[in-house]
Amino acid sequence: MFLTLSVFIILILFGIWITLAFHAWALMALINLIFVSIIVLRLIHDAKDKKKLALYFVGIALAFTLIVFQEAAGPSPVSRFLSSFMLLQAVQLALLVFLLAQLLIWARARCR
Repeated sequence: MFLTLSVFIILILFGIWITLAFHAWALMALINLIFVSIIVLRLIHDAKDKKKLALYFVGIALAFTLIVFQEAAGPSPVSRFLSSFMLLQAVQLALLVFLLAQLLIWARARCR
């Protein structure tokens, strides 16, 4: 379960990071909505475990947050702040590194 959610979040972050480089905003909004739909479907399927529910809600919140940031990328002070300091990309890369580390810890514990 954690592996599935981690992979989804990593794909979202990687897709947003690539999108910021190529400015394909409409495509990224569609991809984000697809990932949110997948997470919601998994949530419905695995509704017995409260820890899974919490992780899925975090994934959904993250996906919607990324959609909001993507929508704010128009000619506004917010987008100029994000692009001038590359804050969004830095946060995404930090989350990506954190999730990859968690994935490696999980895989290592699973192999033992």
